[in-house]
Amino acid sequence: MLRPLSIACVLTLPFAARAQGFQNQYGASRYEEAVAVLPTQAGLTVPLRHYREGAGHLLRLLRTSLTGGSPTFADIPQSGAVFPQAAVPAADGGLFICGSIIPTGRSDQDAWMVKLDPFGTVLWDWTSDAPGTAEELLDLTVLQDGRVLACGTRRAADADGLLLGLSATGSLEWSQTFGGELDQRLNALAVDGLGIVSVGSTSTFSGDRDVYLLRTDATGTEQWWQTWGGAANDDGRAVIRRSDGTFQWAGWTDGIPGGISNAEGEQQRQVYTMALTASGDTLWTRVYGDTLTGHAAFALTEAANGDVLLAGERGSVGRSDGLVLRTTAQGALVWTRTYGVLREDRLQAIAPMPDGGFVAAGRGFGVLGGQAVLLRKNASGQ
Repeated sequence: MLRPLSIACVLTLPFAARAQGFQNQYGASRYEEAVAVLPTQAGLTVPLRHYREGAGHLLRLLRTSLTGGSPTFADIPQSGAVFPQAAVPAADGGLFICGSIIPTGRSDQDAWMVKLDPFGTVLWDWTSDAPGTAEELLDLTVLQDGRVLACGTRRAADADGLLLGLSATGSLEWSQTFGGELDQRLNALAVDGLGIVSVGSTSTFSGDRDVYLLRTDATGTEQWWQTWGGAANDDGRAVIRRSDGTFQWAGWTDGIPGGISNAEGEQQRQVYTMALTASGDTLWTRVYGDTLTGHAAFALTEAANGDVLLAGERGSVGRSDGLVLRTTAQGALVWTRTYGVLREDRLQAIAPMPDGGFVAAGRGFGVLGGQAVLLRKNASGQ
C-alpha cells in the first residue's frame, strides 16, 4: 500500500494573520523560472530553473521570508546542465527535486533527481544514464517510508510516458513506460492506497493531443486508462488526491463539446478540469474561461476548507498574466484573479496557506529577460 508523506504547514495563525500579501519578481540573470513553492515556518523555499552566461543551466534555490522579503540565492552544483521541473518537501526539512540533466561531455538528456538536506547540501542524486534516448521527469511524490515516485517522458523515435520508483537512498527500484503509435507523456502524479494515478497527454488515438489518465499499481503495472478531448488539442497538466479520497486533474482544452463558445461557435483555450472517484468514474467536468483570450491551468491544490485553487495563465502569445481560480469542491467558480507582474507571466506552482490564502510561483519576461515570479494573496485572491 502506498502512503504519501504528508507534511503540514505549521505556521501559527497569529503570525499568518499579520503576513502581508506581495507580488515580486526575482533574478538578474538571463533566465530564471520558479518550478515549485514550498512554505515552511521559516519562510518560502522556491527551486529555480536558472541560466546565466558563463555558467549555463543550473539548479538554484531562492529562499524568502513569508512576506517575500530578505531573498537569498544558492546554486546547487551538478555534473552537467540541469533543468528542474518539480520539487516536494522531505520529512527531514530538505527537498526532493526532479527534472532532467545533460551530463558533462554528452548531448543527450537523462532523467534526474536530487535529494537536498535542509541547508541545500546534496545528499544523493540519481540519473537514468540512458544514452540514445531523451528522458525527463516532470513530477514526483515522496512516500512515508522515504521512497520516491516520479513520472515524465522517455523519447526515442516517439515519446512514451515514464513512471519510476526510487529507494529512500536514491537507487532505482522499478521503471515502466507507456506508449502507443504516437507521442504520450505523463505530466503529474498522485497516490493513494491502491497505487498511482498519473495525468498527461496522448496523440495516439486522434492525432491531436488528448488528456490521458493512467491508473497503475504501486510498481507501475497498468490497471486502466482513460482519454478525453475534443477536435483540437487538450492536455492534463496536474493532478491531486483530495481529502475525501477522490482525484482531480486540471489542464487546458482548445475546444470540447460544451465548452465556452462565441456566437460563431469558436472557442479560445480554456481551463479544463475533472473530478473522479478512485476507480475512475467521473464526478463532474468543468471548463473555465471566456471568448476573448486563452486560459490554461498548470497546477492545483486543495485549500483547508475543501475548496480547490488552480494556477496558470490567461492571455495569448506575447502577452499573458498569471491566473488563479478558486472553486468549491464541486467545481463551482468562487472567483477568478489575474496577476500581471511582468510580461508573459505564468503561474505553475501553488500552495495553500493556513490563513486561507495561497502562495504561487512561476515565471515572467521583462527587461532583464526571464525572471521568477512569486506572489502571496489572501483567501479572496487579493
